[in-house]
Amino acid sequence: MSQSPRDLASLLRSRVQVSTSGRVRELAVQTDGKSVSLHGSARCFHVKQLALNAVRLLMPDVVVHNRIQVEVAVAT
Repeated sequence: MSQSPRDLASLLRSRVQVSTSGRVRELAVQTDGKSVSLHGSARCFHVKQLALNAVRLLMPDVVVHNRIQVEVAVAT
């Protein structure tokens, strides 16, 4: 892809939002073209995995740092 890192991060952010139906809160995507970092929070690991898959569909050979935090509910 011949896009600037900023444009690429914006595209990836959009794809993750669509893929997860907006279920990653405070989503941030950073890239330098060689690696991608995902930040935010989700209520389950499934959403975290969907975010990772969205990036890998567009950039299968890039290193992805999936730093999306999963909020684990504690039963009372």
